[in-house]
This record gives sequence, C-alpha cells and structure tokens, in this order.
Amino acid sequence: MEKLLSIFNALDWLVGGLSILVGLYMQNWWLVAGGALGLLAAYFKPAVIIKNKLEKKFLRKKAKTDDSGAALAEDTFYAQVLGSAAGEVAEPEPVVPQAPRAYPDPLPAYAGIYLSSSRHNRVQLQHLRLVSETSAGVPTGKTPPLFY
Repeated sequence: MEKLLSIFNALDWLVGGLSILVGLYMQNWWLVAGGALGLLAAYFKPAVIIKNKLEKKFLRKKAKTDDSGAALAEDTFYAQVLGSAAGEVAEPEPVVPQAPRAYPDPLPAYAGIYLSSSRHNRVQLQHLRLVSETSAGVPTGKTPPLFY
C-alpha cells in the first residue's frame, strides 16, 4: 500500500507540473489553475492523511482484559445444564444395532393412474411399478380428462 501511495504521489506531481506547462503554452489560465491545485494536493498528500486516520480509527488495539473467570463460569454453567461436572468428559452411550424396518404389506394397486401423452411427461405407466404387469400397458378406450 505504501508503494502504491508513493507512485500516486509522484503521478500527482507529474500531472500537476504538466498541466501548468501545457496551460502556459496554450495560455489557458483555467488549466494553469488546475495544475496549481494539483501541485498543492501533491504537496499535502491527502491520500496518506486519510489512510492514517482510517488506520487509527479501525485498527486501534483494544485493551486486553482477563476474562478467564467469566469463561470458567460459562463452562461450569454449561456443564451443569448438560449434566456433567466441570472438566469431566461424559462417556458416549453404546450404539445398539437395530434391525432394518420390514414392511409386510404389499403396496396397494393404483389402477386409476393415467399419464398424458404430453411430450413433457417422460414417465411411463409401465415404469411406475404400482400396478400389476398385465395392466401396465397403455390405457385403452376412452381417455380420462386432463387436469391442468
């Protein structure tokens, strides 16, 4: 950051000096005044002043406090709430293996399913496996109404 500020300061001096020279050559007094203001700004270095003030405000160090008593009190409180004494590690309960759930009843048959012939419907009735193999074909006869 310091190197960048020094580069910009040198650039301020260069642009201010060139502005005065070009303004004198062209006899443009506004350009001369702008160059003089640029040289004045390069002399006072406002970017460095602003950077130092921001560093003082945001990077100031806080006074260190001893909060070990508060931390110990918090640890004791949480240990009491959770049911173990302070500094004591509770042993985990043993894991009991459980048998997988069994579903003795078969799935009910849903014979009233109708899938429309829309190109957006990629699911086919035969792939749902909700009806028996014999009725899994394309429905025949009158098609039920479409609900949108």
